[in-house]
Amino acid sequence: MIGIGGESDPLHGYLAVQILGQMDQEERDLLVSTAVLDEVTVPAAEALGVTDAAARLHALRGRRLPVSWDAGGRAMRFHPRFREYLLELLGRRSEKEAQGLHRAYAGLLAAQQHFEEAVEEYLVGGSPAQA
Repeated sequence: MIGIGGESDPLHGYLAVQILGQMDQEERDLLVSTAVLDEVTVPAAEALGVTDAAARLHALRGRRLPVSWDAGGRAMRFHPRFREYLLELLGRRSEKEAQGLHRAYAGLLAAQQHFEEAVEEYLVGGSPAQA
């Protein structure tokens, strides 16, 4: 399995081919963009700039993904290794795009009064003045 999907980690190769490879680009983008979140909800996804987050998350509930949903199906948490892979994919995006997502997440954390985490995300997002 080494090298499947062009990935050096066999699990990442499996995730690339068997999970993300079966999805359309919008679904993949949603997962990668929201990987910065500990818990993906509609308001949190919208805070990151995801359009039509409610419908897109609803569509994901019907997919077999390495995630867990809360009892109401309104919040999604990635399996740690899946999230690790998605964050690696986020790191492959343009620096401007990745930093923008980290800054948006930092703003969300600050609004929730999670200031230490917000500082870290602002720094990752290239905004030391906001940190």
